[in-house]
Amino acid sequence: MPEEIIPITEHPGATSVTLWKVESSSHNWLVDAILDAMGDVWIGSGDHVRGWYAIIRAKHVPQLQSALADGAQLRSGQSVLDQLATRFGNRADERGPFEDIKEFLDANAVPWESQSW
Repeated sequence: MPEEIIPITEHPGATSVTLWKVESSSHNWLVDAILDAMGDVWIGSGDHVRGWYAIIRAKHVPQLQSALADGAQLRSGQSVLDQLATRFGNRADERGPFEDIKEFLDANAVPWESQSW
């Protein structure tokens, strides 16, 4: 039986960061990264109707952090969400970073899973 997907906003203990957001009268879209209580990172792209996730399981988060650091030492206390925001946040373009993040994961051989709702 497939695992029931619980919307990430209902996961107690989750923390998140918004990487990119577009709001207008005709279009709202969000790309965010969530670190859940189990240590998994959920990178989501969607609106109030549909959404896609790239999920990096907790056992692969150190590999993700190493790739994001790109050889540099992590600053003390810097979380994976901080790293993702530094690398992929604050874009001014009309295209969110979701596809770039998935390409980054693949290019750095960071295992991830895909889910949608």
